[in-house]
Amino acid sequence: MATTSNRIKELRKKRGITLVELAEKIGIKKSTISSYETRGINPNAEKAQILADFFDVDVKYLLGYTDMPVRYEGAQDFDLDWIIKTYIQANESEKEFIKSAIKLVGDRLNLEGLNETILGN
Repeated sequence: MATTSNRIKELRKKRGITLVELAEKIGIKKSTISSYETRGINPNAEKAQILADFFDVDVKYLLGYTDMPVRYEGAQDFDLDWIIKTYIQANESEKEFIKSAIKLVGDRLNLEGLNETILGN
């Protein structure tokens, strides 16, 4: 898994913004953000949340504890939780495959109306 410094830098670069721009947008000093990116210093809870909110990712992802960037609280059912996490991390063609598989099962169970509502088919 990535480190906090890698994640912050990666997310900033994906946004196409400089350290100065990020600092101005979130109200954290440029030198502080630089220390996160280059010296491996972890942000405190408040600053980690500010950064996670700005980049619209889960704090656990920002800090390198998970590879799932989206905020997701989890399902009570372990299998359902795994399916949802897999879908969230899938690329577009994999998502289409997953939706097709779910539709096949739904059709078999006579859930056409449900499939139309959920899958937009």
